[in-house]
Amino acid sequence: AFISLPGFVDASIDEHRARGNDQIIEEVLESKNRLLHWFSLLFAVAVQTLQWRQEPDLLRPMRADEDQMERRRSFWSKIKEFDLCDRVYINSVPTRKEVDVLSESFDKLTIIVQWIQSEVSRMHLFNRVFIHSSILT
Repeated sequence: AFISLPGFVDASIDEHRARGNDQIIEEVLESKNRLLHWFSLLFAVAVQTLQWRQEPDLLRPMRADEDQMERRRSFWSKIKEFDLCDRVYINSVPTRKEVDVLSESFDKLTIIVQWIQSEVSRMHLFNRVFIHSSILT
């Protein structure tokens, strides 16, 4: 979904630009940024939960030793036990509301997917994205 959605959004931005809908373009760009944030949060929570079998602390800053380990380790190298990083990597810091909702949630991934679906549905319903609903689903 993340691969296709930015293309749909960008095509819709181009169409809004051609129609002179500058205010709508700003709304769509804000939605695009929210979607990027939620997809990165979704990925980070999923990876941390699978790899380290622990609940992510979404606001804990990265420790200096974690930062140094990440800089030394090449992207494709195997993660060793001493290399485990407690930090969840996300595009931007979650809002206080997101942290509160996810902290109280049993299934964090489903909650994030619902946020994504709600944003995409809202963009479609209010003609912010020009993609037929059958393709969007």
